[in-house]
Amino acid sequence: MAKRRKFTVILLPDEGKYHVVFPDYPGCTTQGTTVEEALCMAKEAMELYLEVEAERGGDPVPENVHVPHLVVGEVDVEVPDSLIEAKEEAKQTV
Repeated sequence: MAKRRKFTVILLPDEGKYHVVFPDYPGCTTQGTTVEEALCMAKEAMELYLEVEAERGGDPVPENVHVPHLVVGEVDVEVPDSLIEAKEEAKQTV
């Protein structure tokens, strides 16, 4: 028997698509070209992920997988030059 539960997902826009991240399940990700498609893919990805977890006897789903309020911020981080240059070089070779 299955029960319905809401899961919080984060959609990260990137070059014409949205990457989907589940904060409590970092191994479960997907993407879509629109918000609607990304959410549809998120539902499918989580259902498949949980199905596999159930088959292998995985951990129970915690009660707090849905957060009604999400705070987003940004931090200013020093990035080593070698990492920035590597990314810029990769863009130039494409």
